[in-house]
Amino acid sequence: MPRNRVKTTNRGTTSESTMQKAALLCLENLMSERSAATKFNICHVSLNRYIKKFKLHRETGSCLPAFGYRPHNKIFDDFQEKQLADYVKISSDMYFGLNSKNIRKLAYEFSVRLDLTVPNSWKQNKEAGPDWITDFLKRNPSLSICLPKATSISRSIHFNPANLKHFMDKYESILLKYKLQAHDIYNMDEIGVTFVQKTGKIVVSRGNKHNKAIISGKDSTVTMCLAINAAGYLIPPMHIFSKAANNLNLMQGVEFLKILKKFTKYVRPSVDKKVLILLDNHESHLCLPVIDFCREAGILLLSFPPHCFQKLQPLNRSVYRPFNEFLNQNKSAWIENNSGIKLKKYDVPLVSSSTSALVSAATPQNIINGFSMSGIWPLNRDAFTKDTFTPTVFEDIDDMLIDNVDEEPINYVIREPKNSITEEPANIDIIPHLKTEGSSTPPISDLDRFSFAGQETSKLVRKLLFELHHNKEHRK
Repeated sequence: MPRNRVKTTNRGTTSESTMQKAALLCLENLMSERSAATKFNICHVSLNRYIKKFKLHRETGSCLPAFGYRPHNKIFDDFQEKQLADYVKISSDMYFGLNSKNIRKLAYEFSVRLDLTVPNSWKQNKEAGPDWITDFLKRNPSLSICLPKATSISRSIHFNPANLKHFMDKYESILLKYKLQAHDIYNMDEIGVTFVQKTGKIVVSRGNKHNKAIISGKDSTVTMCLAINAAGYLIPPMHIFSKAANNLNLMQGVEFLKILKKFTKYVRPSVDKKVLILLDNHESHLCLPVIDFCREAGILLLSFPPHCFQKLQPLNRSVYRPFNEFLNQNKSAWIENNSGIKLKKYDVPLVSSSTSALVSAATPQNIINGFSMSGIWPLNRDAFTKDTFTPTVFEDIDDMLIDNVDEEPINYVIREPKNSITEEPANIDIIPHLKTEGSSTPPISDLDRFSFAGQETSKLVRKLLFELHHNKEHRK
């Protein structure tokens, strides 16, 4: 039997209102059944059966008679199938989507729970058949099969209404205190520019399976720093050729200080006319020379909440994606125009910035849209809908507040970065440390409640207390 049987007749397609009109003509107007069937172009035998059931409905008040063809082997009714489809949608919205195999197993477990009659193949395989999942997707056109994008669990958990509100409160207080405008609000971030381009599709002879394309060679990166403001302007990009920074794909504090000095030459901030820079909370942004320089130059630094910059950072929202696409095209064109020559790291600024890659991506409209979509400028606390926070419903949001510390008086100890330079700016990672005056070291099991910036610090506190306890025992 074919999987998709094509219907050859129009029987069973009559609407419910048409059958009721024909039945009322026969019962109230005393029209013959054959005349009514001819008038409405329906089968007189079907009309006769419907009239008998319709009379029973009038006399006993039972349900209206059902008519038309119905599949004899249908497992779920419309309501049960809608419940199953809604569950699949909710699972997908929570970033835990179900594949075809999972849905087939779920359908079997659902039928067992409802005590429904299922085919023997379902009972043997403990799952629904492949034909059922095919028909299920056809009956529910709102569902489709696609490849999901990989998302870090930290990003899905920490981007929640509590952390967003905390950031927006700090940001709004800065706007009101210093009366900042669109041209005073900047977003600065670094991105790694690779030497090797991604190959695209080409046209070749049919049957040829040995298709290749020339690339630059060994993959490496050059760190490029960008700065944009809410008015739609772009600061000329700055490239870092340090081996340490590019090998680790990270920026060091020394390089970031040089970038800020270049930034002040273009923006010219002052203590009386401050500017705000929004950036991520990387340790290179928090070293002491950077903090001192920003205080003297009139630069305010505000970091995004941890693992939230993908949603809140304007560069990620509207600039980086088109930039990577245009950059890939420019690298391919450079390889074609310079046959036999490798793309070197000192050629990257020419390919990425001086040509149309950055100019085409960082247009004023794209930059303004990035600030608008993230709710930065103009300030919009409702830029993210409730559906955006769906993946965090399985977490206790109250335990993920950025300033969630215990009510017991504590001293704050700043964690030193790798270059041993420390400072206490906004949004720096802080480790709660209990007072030790007149009190013994508390049990380690009591320290699980401490957290800061949405990140658990119990492991670091455990290590610190272990060292203190070990030194105390050693002195004894």
